[in-house]
Amino acid sequence: MKISVIIINYNYGEYILDAINSVLNQSVCPDEFIIVDDCSTDNSQSIIQEVVNRHPHIRYFKNEQNLGVAKTTNIAVNFSTNKYIALLASDDIYLPNFIERSITALNKFPYSGVICSKFSFFKEKNLHEIKCHPRVFNSPDIAFLKGPSLIKTMRTYKFWIPSPVILNKDLFYKFGGYNEGFGEYTDFFLLALIAFESGTCYIPETLCAVRTHRQQLSKNINLKDKQASWKFFLQLLSSTKLRKYKAQLKKSHLLYLLDLPFFSYLIRNPRFWSFADYSLWKKMFNTWRRKRSPLLEKKTL
Repeated sequence: MKISVIIINYNYGEYILDAINSVLNQSVCPDEFIIVDDCSTDNSQSIIQEVVNRHPHIRYFKNEQNLGVAKTTNIAVNFSTNKYIALLASDDIYLPNFIERSITALNKFPYSGVICSKFSFFKEKNLHEIKCHPRVFNSPDIAFLKGPSLIKTMRTYKFWIPSPVILNKDLFYKFGGYNEGFGEYTDFFLLALIAFESGTCYIPETLCAVRTHRQQLSKNINLKDKQASWKFFLQLLSSTKLRKYKAQLKKSHLLYLLDLPFFSYLIRNPRFWSFADYSLWKKMFNTWRRKRSPLLEKKTL
């Protein structure tokens, strides 16, 4: 199975070298390595160019103007020449056997739309203190999840498709690639749709890690932009073209992971009430009550 690794970068000069080195240090090298810089204004481009000079097999592209993550990712995917694409954020890293284990999974389940592993993270520059997220689905071996098994796993274990992942490029295109309307939830919503369509292959190992830091995009998005993303996605799933995925989304309780701000938004928008069944409403309400109780107690005191 041939895989193209893609890194999109914008002003992450502080972290980009870790991401690049994690790809170069794989036990099995990817067939193609693409880096696209989205017109960074920090020292990113000089750092990347220095690495490319030493590793000329890396395909390096630079946007002449800043286009944003969604457009730049779509451009980078168009540059790729293989059936499978591995999207790595420029502030995240692969562990040394990410590609090797992913190829094993693909050989076992070649019809899988998404390949993912345990969601792990580390803070700032503490690369040697990688922690596995407590909300994780454990499996004795590589598992293929689709239809009822995927929905049951999502609902029971609060499982979602964590980045970084490997995608079938044809399915990436089928759902329109990265859509700007999804905002910060671009990968969250796209990966869910691909998984509902063709299933996901889950590797129960820590193969990659997400960096948490002060510059993280998700930490700098205001509520208004989040609401716009939710509205766009829910309207899209209400359309005739994607309506068949609505039932799977509803049964999976995946929207529960968006937490109380989304619950509040849903309450105020009756046209989207059909996206939640009774048990999801109950689950959301119990979460709201549990998180509100300490605040109410403090006010009483």
